[in-house]
Amino acid sequence: MPDSNQQPASRYGNAGLTPFVLCAALVWILPEHYALPASQVFACYSTVILSFLGGVLWGTALQRETAPQGPAMLNIAIAVSLVSWATLILAMIPSTTLASGLAISIAVNGVAYLILRQSERSCCDQYYPEWFQQLRDWLSRIVLASHISVAVFVIQV
Repeated sequence: MPDSNQQPASRYGNAGLTPFVLCAALVWILPEHYALPASQVFACYSTVILSFLGGVLWGTALQRETAPQGPAMLNIAIAVSLVSWATLILAMIPSTTLASGLAISIAVNGVAYLILRQSERSCCDQYYPEWFQQLRDWLSRIVLASHISVAVFVIQV
């Protein structure tokens, strides 16, 4: 019997790629004075989605309270959210140049997405349906590619 969550989760997940892909394209198309704000929007959205995914991991950890990796899952879930938030603040501190703060924020978020997905693979995929694992892999690849694209742009500014 098909999982009733698969279709809506796939729709929402793929729709959630739109800001990543759109901002990654806009930074290369728009003039610099518009492209940098698009990079800021990208960094903010990235932080929001990382926090959401941290919440998903947190929820999985709480459901599996007897699993030996439960405390590690909780630590990773909160760490990616807090680190992403901290780098977003770094991107807004006037003492750092906008481009360098953004580059750090975007690069750290990209690494955080990798760490989060790898953590899910090692401790949570056994609890996730196969379709969700495939969806997470697909979404993570597109998100990571978008981070690389925006980071390369911001570094060049």
